[in-house]
Amino acid sequence: MKMPLFKRYLVIFACFLTSLGCGTMYVYSAYAPQLTDRLGLTATQSTLIGEAGTIGISLMGIISGRIIDRFGTTIPVFCGAILLFAGYSILAMAYLNVISVIPLLCLAIWMVGFGSVLGSGASIKAASLNFPKSRGTATAFPTSAFGLSAFIFSTLGGLAFKGDTHGFLLLLGITTGALVLIGSIFIKIYPQTPENSVDGNISTISPANNDAVTIGCETEAEDEFLKTATFEQIKSRGSFIIRAKSLSSRRPSMLQIAASVMSSSLNSNTLETRSNSTSSTSLPVFPDVFNDTPQVEMSENSYLLPKNNSFSRLSQTSKRTTRPLVLAHKPSTFEVSGLELLKIKDFWSHFIITGIVSGVGQMYIYCVGFLIRALINYEDPNTSLADMQHMQSFHVGLISILSFMGRLMSGVTSDMVVKRWNLQRMWLILISLLLMLTGYASVMVISTVDNLWISSVFIGLSYGVFFGCYPAIVGELFGSTVKFSQNYGLVTSSPVIFTYIFNLIFGKVYDSHVEHDISKTKGHHAMCLIGKDCYTEAFKFGILAIVFCFLLIVYLMYRHYLFIELEKIEEQERYEQVEPPFNSYY
Repeated sequence: MKMPLFKRYLVIFACFLTSLGCGTMYVYSAYAPQLTDRLGLTATQSTLIGEAGTIGISLMGIISGRIIDRFGTTIPVFCGAILLFAGYSILAMAYLNVISVIPLLCLAIWMVGFGSVLGSGASIKAASLNFPKSRGTATAFPTSAFGLSAFIFSTLGGLAFKGDTHGFLLLLGITTGALVLIGSIFIKIYPQTPENSVDGNISTISPANNDAVTIGCETEAEDEFLKTATFEQIKSRGSFIIRAKSLSSRRPSMLQIAASVMSSSLNSNTLETRSNSTSSTSLPVFPDVFNDTPQVEMSENSYLLPKNNSFSRLSQTSKRTTRPLVLAHKPSTFEVSGLELLKIKDFWSHFIITGIVSGVGQMYIYCVGFLIRALINYEDPNTSLADMQHMQSFHVGLISILSFMGRLMSGVTSDMVVKRWNLQRMWLILISLLLMLTGYASVMVISTVDNLWISSVFIGLSYGVFFGCYPAIVGELFGSTVKFSQNYGLVTSSPVIFTYIFNLIFGKVYDSHVEHDISKTKGHHAMCLIGKDCYTEAFKFGILAIVFCFLLIVYLMYRHYLFIELEKIEEQERYEQVEPPFNSYY
């Protein structure tokens, strides 16, 4: 095995260990009821504390993405280790000394969330860039470890710290901090060599190449990556949005069919055109297809689009000699990021999709402890606290192991779906939503704690399938090199909104059914004694959100299908015509 390849496999292993220490936010439901009882909190307060962790892991994902893209992987992962250790230490101290200061508890959970997203974000980016040809499989390892984390730690807590919540919190702080700290040493991004790059024939641009226009780089580091690109390279490496924008410029007649759907929200001012036409009518932007190589203007707002020439000169195309388009570019040329990302409709669509799936998934994951308590109080109120905690750990572990399996299978399968069957990765998202819908429906009908495992299986597997392939989807849509962490952080920041909404709904519904009469609750501060009716109303809202999300994904997949069909038309034209009219763009 060659040393560079061995180092890349070592990085994947380090990413796995690091993400293993970063997925413990989902263990919250294993100790949340005990924390609530000892500190005298309500269910709403408990869910709000959990929401602080979601803010750390979702909203702070935007900041962590910029940090990772700016400083690399080592520093963010190291900072993540410190935050994880500090956050769990504060929680352990608060539990031991009965400190029920909500802002302090929220700060501790926030630190855990922020530390988690720093470590996991760096792991996903390192895995993706070290194996760009199989990014779905590569990112499956850190994302699956993220899902497996809750199972491992909840199992350890159930075996070694049964009934000892303080000791369990200390275990979380020490082990997660150590795992992520070790990862900071080995997680690196190695430069791609010709044999393992996405496009083996990419060569560095030379000053003598007059057919390419040099592009100003944002940083000195990007100067090293200046290369030349043909259309095939754009198609294989460029983000989906870039390809759609490029296609819309080459085929204005097809723009109204599908390509405009993908790129219409991009700023039209990004195109600087140069026209020799004397017509006063505003014509569609169309490249100069009969000159040797069309001129290209690249700036931070332009996307591989040749400057247009007169649309009326298209009739002369077949009489001219053409040759492939050559563009000087940096890695960010193939990406959409920053403010431009916020102008794209597809970004907001995926922002909503991620938010809904995370919101409904985390509502169950964070609140399953309250579901178990409601069912047990209805069936057998004499159940001991230790047995109840053991049941909670079982469900957290079950959700975690199913999430791990879903993430691992989803990442590998998504590569197979694209490479072998030529289908969209989004098919896996549809499967994920069907599983989530089944899980939510089962929650509403299951009335005994012994059968609640069915819901945990479906919801855990659904959550894993979704996030196992979503990093690859985001990379394909918006780019997977220079600004991947920032883009992924933006897309996955939506859970902070939707998780708050769904958790708040659950808390309000649950608290509305709580019995405060101490004589009925046997000395406890508050208990819900009506079984599944304590929470079923909250899950009705979740089902409506899942159905909406399903329809939105079907719509996006249809648009994607139309775009791919247009690319197939261009490919067919290239090989059927002796001198294809659009050959200048290839």
